[in-house]
Amino acid sequence: MIRENMRNHNSDISNELLAAFLDGNTSAEETMRVLNAMNEDKALQELMDISAEVDQEMLFIDRSEQPTAGCDGTTATKGGKTVAMTNGMRAAQTLPMTRRAANNEIDNLCGIRCEAYVMKALGLHTTEAELMAMAEENGWLKDDGMPLHTIGRMAAENSLWVTRRYDCTMDNLAEVLAQGVKPIVVVDGGELTGDLVAEAIEDAEIGLMPDHAVVVTAYDEEKQEVTIFNPSEPDTLQTYPAIQFVWAWEDSQYYMVTVSNGQEGYVAHPINLDDVELPDELHELQEAIAENVHEIWAQSRQREGWIYGEHRDDAKRTTPDMVPYSKLSEQEKSYDRDTAMHTLKLIRKLGYDIIKKK
Repeated sequence: MIRENMRNHNSDISNELLAAFLDGNTSAEETMRVLNAMNEDKALQELMDISAEVDQEMLFIDRSEQPTAGCDGTTATKGGKTVAMTNGMRAAQTLPMTRRAANNEIDNLCGIRCEAYVMKALGLHTTEAELMAMAEENGWLKDDGMPLHTIGRMAAENSLWVTRRYDCTMDNLAEVLAQGVKPIVVVDGGELTGDLVAEAIEDAEIGLMPDHAVVVTAYDEEKQEVTIFNPSEPDTLQTYPAIQFVWAWEDSQYYMVTVSNGQEGYVAHPINLDDVELPDELHELQEAIAENVHEIWAQSRQREGWIYGEHRDDAKRTTPDMVPYSKLSEQEKSYDRDTAMHTLKLIRKLGYDIIKKK
């Protein structure tokens, strides 16, 4: 039905080009022609919004059909920009956790300014100079910006609740905004304010470039517009078409850092590791790591005065788990094994390899 309704739009974009765009088969230049046309043609934007709503149901379900250019510079195919923007389909890909959020055209302080902005919005008045000193002292701020995984550390040090998660959707963004939570997201800054054609070519030829932190202040689902605080233009809030925002957000694999006073409650969102496969030799490490996890736990408890007891008693500091790993129940062993396996998978998800010495 979407393609049947294409004939009703008023722009100079042909039906054939729109069909190719929806299928992810446009070149960088063609992709940007459609994006630019949507900014001018409300009817065309509404049509694409309908398509995006349909595709949203498939978001992040199939990550194998459409490989993308990775943040680590690996070469991959990307059939235009559309698949990443609408379907979100990816192959297993390294998380850009150590990439830097920095707008180097001005300075490397976008992460600092975003945290200062959300902290002020939540009633904490801390200067950028104070936050910079804290970040430098703790090694959170590097010469070329803040690694993605350190964004939010200063807010946490000021007793705010901070969570980090990848693979977020616009629905997730709308949910946290409705709760009064302040979301900091990492984007490709050029895809918001730069030469869009050049940015599309950069994605296709170089890879995704998450290099800038912004704060989302509002998401108008009816108008499909996103309003942000952009540290590069701090005097006024900026509003962008949602489809352009999602395109820029994709570069960080939809990374969102939430900051709040904690009233909305905490919901766990561990990193999805389902697409990570381990070689056989790493599976062999699982039991050894699991046993050591138990030994570390037991040593810590023994230092606190805990001893073996048939029943757990916090007052007497007794626990039936104060036994060698070999004597644990299979249920307890499975907890340690899961911890070991998730740790191994996370290491690979973050882009590291474990190599056995000969």
